[in-house]
Amino acid sequence: MHNIFKRRINLKKNSISVFRFWEKLLKKDKNFPQIWGSIILFLLLLSLQFFIGYTLYFLLLKFGVRIYLGDPTHLSITILLSYFIVIYIGAWKTGKTFQNLIPIENFKVTLLLPLILTSIGLYLLSFTYHFILNNYAYLERIEFDYFKALIYPNIYSFGLLVLISPVTEELFFRGLLLNGLTRRFDVKHSLALSSLFFAVSHFSVQKLIPIFLLGFFLGWVFIKTKNLLPCILIHAINN
Repeated sequence: MHNIFKRRINLKKNSISVFRFWEKLLKKDKNFPQIWGSIILFLLLLSLQFFIGYTLYFLLLKFGVRIYLGDPTHLSITILLSYFIVIYIGAWKTGKTFQNLIPIENFKVTLLLPLILTSIGLYLLSFTYHFILNNYAYLERIEFDYFKALIYPNIYSFGLLVLISPVTEELFFRGLLLNGLTRRFDVKHSLALSSLFFAVSHFSVQKLIPIFLLGFFLGWVFIKTKNLLPCILIHAINN
């Protein structure tokens, strides 16, 4: 009898804990996402990309449409849907609209040229890094890189790399994650963490370092300008 009573108490405590967890999760917080919120959103993004990507792939095959994983059209739909969902959740949680996530005021046009030149410099560093890996390291030969599907230029690849990816990724990694992290932590650690998420999201061991550095630079630009448009432009130029 005592054990039954004890189990009922534990069950009640667990129910209250679960209720409080969901209450806290659904409660709006202007300082969201911070660290745990960023991790949850990032893992949700990766899960959605796999789920939507493979679901779409098998649905198309079922209806007789033959595509390959990494097809620009397939990737575009997967990226748009997955990023839209996580950005919507993040915006809802913080009580913001999509427009609030894209600050566009107070940008000095005189900063545009230095930022573009810096992005070109980063691209050249990235090119040198890949050249060394391609010629002197075995990593390039054993790694599966889904961006190799985009080496043949066409309007779909252009739309994905220059329009869809820069806008969605900057909204999520800078407009949402970095914004939330800097409300709780110092700029240096916030930049490092958001840049790490950004690099890992590209599923490429070989590109991890250059993408991390690009993300760090884009985050720094966002913090200095308080504007997401130059980040989107630099991102597009780099792609």
